[in-house]
Amino acid sequence: MKNLFYAVITFIGIISFNACEPPVTLNQNASLATIKINSIELEGFHADTLVYNFELPFGTTEIPTIEATTAFEKASVNIINTTTLPGSTTISVTAEDVSVNLTYVVNFTTDSGNEDATLLALLVDDVALEDFSNEVSEYEITLPYGTTEIPVISANLTDPNATFTIVQANELPGTATINVVAQNISFTKTFTIQFKIEEPTNTQLICRTEWLINKAIMNEEDMTSEIGTVKFLFKEDGSLIITSEEVEQDTWKFNEEEDQVIVESDGMTIILSIIELTENSLIIKYTIPEEEDINMHIEFIPVNTDNQTKNTSVNSTYKLLTK
Repeated sequence: MKNLFYAVITFIGIISFNACEPPVTLNQNASLATIKINSIELEGFHADTLVYNFELPFGTTEIPTIEATTAFEKASVNIINTTTLPGSTTISVTAEDVSVNLTYVVNFTTDSGNEDATLLALLVDDVALEDFSNEVSEYEITLPYGTTEIPVISANLTDPNATFTIVQANELPGTATINVVAQNISFTKTFTIQFKIEEPTNTQLICRTEWLINKAIMNEEDMTSEIGTVKFLFKEDGSLIITSEEVEQDTWKFNEEEDQVIVESDGMTIILSIIELTENSLIIKYTIPEEEDINMHIEFIPVNTDNQTKNTSVNSTYKLLTK
């Protein structure tokens, strides 16, 4: 009986002792203290902000490394990294009290690149094109008559991250094309340069080679046999040297400011004008005082064709200067 009494007293004491212990409380802090991207703390991080947008440099292909530190040491972290860019990495935080969770999200994007597809300068044979503007996409350049060498186009980019390709002209007349692609390849510009050849001046057109008169028709009458052998030599200085059986050499000078040549012959003033010049023929109008104008149509045979112009038929008024 005595033993039973002590056992009851001991049990009651144990119950009383346990009843006095405070209950265990688990920490519910599921916040983060820091987020690091590639070992660098995320700028603007705040524990209460759960979503972040982070832009990576243009061209980034490697998935960033995420590190996270909990505000309470007994909380746990699980990081699920994105597998693509753009993409999102999630950071799940579980407090010591596992019923409390927070999820942080970092959305990754990549810089799309500069959109500048402009040029600082457009160059023709290393000389900057005057009045170039990125607002103008088509240009026309007139080259001097007789130009045979095709100009070379080059360009200077405004943004060194952009690229360009040039398709040079392959003939004259011809067109060169410059295609500019910005770093962001959605932005492009195309410039074209059309090369033309200057229309020849009168002097330039008739400076060809030495010709023999093949046929001469004066006011519809064939005068070939009467004229005999006559050579015409057109020189680059604008002079026309005429050699015939009767006259050893005669020279007339062509000029851009006069439209006729005045010849004094037998006390008469005769005015000669070239009114039409084609690839192999010439029409000369003779104006003689108190006489009807005479048109002389001359057909030529080139003596040597090394420098013969390739111009086809040209109809115009060509100017002469007195000899």
